[in-house]
Amino acid sequence: MGIIFDKPLIGVAMCHLHPLNLALGETEAIRCHGGRIYERSVATEVKYGAPNRVKTVRGKASATFVIFAGKAYLPSQLEPRLKSMACGSQIVASEPLSRDRVLALLPNNYCVEDCNYLLDYLRPTANNQLLYGGGVVYGARKPQDIEALIRPKLLRTLPAAARHSV
Repeated sequence: MGIIFDKPLIGVAMCHLHPLNLALGETEAIRCHGGRIYERSVATEVKYGAPNRVKTVRGKASATFVIFAGKAYLPSQLEPRLKSMACGSQIVASEPLSRDRVLALLPNNYCVEDCNYLLDYLRPTANNQLLYGGGVVYGARKPQDIEALIRPKLLRTLPAAARHSV
């Protein structure tokens, strides 16, 4: 295959996760079970009890369950039990390739992961691009140049990708 990972895991039976479709499916499941989702409703206060009470900028709600959904920086006064460290993961995609080229690089439509401490992965997309994730950045910062951060890792993992642009 030409893939160089330190501790590889080849995903023979793994699926390719599409994060937006996953979120849309979870949203539909919540709604089908009687749950309500209040998008763009910034919570300003939560009082736990039976029921839980949530104040927002424009109103209030009571609920049996409260799910906090947001980025890494949820206000600690809303949920002091949440402990998180901000972590960013960068992903690059190649230019669209021919199906034959994709299969030459990743036979059998495999998803390949490196099981090191910081997970790197490589997989094909539905439109024949190579998707590579491997740039973990901790803290509240974004890399200045994602391609400059990721491309060297991609080329160490899959040297044959050097002839394709990202």
